[in-house]
Amino acid sequence: MRKQYSWLIVCLLLLGVGRLSAQTGTEECPPLPIGLTGDPFTYYVGVADAYASRQQSSAAIVVYTCAVDTAPDYAPAYARRGLAHTALGNDNAAVADFNRAIELDETLLEAYINRGIFYTRAGNYALAIGDFTLAATLNPGNTRALQNRAMVHAIEENFDLALADLEQAITLAPDDPAPYAARAAIYSAFALQDYQRFLDASGSQRARLPAGTPSEVLFLVDESIRSGSVTVWLALQRAGQ
Repeated sequence: MRKQYSWLIVCLLLLGVGRLSAQTGTEECPPLPIGLTGDPFTYYVGVADAYASRQQSSAAIVVYTCAVDTAPDYAPAYARRGLAHTALGNDNAAVADFNRAIELDETLLEAYINRGIFYTRAGNYALAIGDFTLAATLNPGNTRALQNRAMVHAIEENFDLALADLEQAITLAPDDPAPYAARAAIYSAFALQDYQRFLDASGSQRARLPAGTPSEVLFLVDESIRSGSVTVWLALQRAGQ
């Protein structure tokens, strides 16, 4: 059933990445604001982050490169450019950027987290878990590392491990909505597993749950929570014999 759960990777929440004047390659850097008081490279990173947040990866790469050209030792620019390369499938460029970021700053959490996302997308799950674990070790309170590791566990159908990571993330940051959505996906995976066990035990791959199909049951559970209807739970009770 592994392929059925590959959709869980959407809880990783990748930054994606389309016009951008010094030149970088064949593209141009955005002009610096008049009266800029900060460092140019931090301005470039901010602009690139905005492109990345809008899933304009190509534009983000151009401007992250402006930051790198301005400050070659600024590790976060490499870590974030690597993620933009990941979104475009530029594997070699992505790995080179992540490794360069870690060479510059071996404690940079986002370098490990972003490289872990790259490894996840590439199907190198052991390496992904290794990077997320490194990030969680460097900062035990980092809920992104925990949630991302949970999603890799889920891809490998290790749902108990995934749930443990998400429970820890929720304990650390109870007001962060993201881990709740990820945990709901894990519970959905558990539900699908149990439904398959029901089908196997019933001896029929077409058998319906007493309360209906899985989608119907989910609807009725939602109705129960919203309206107080107990129909779904009554349908799942069994008489003594």
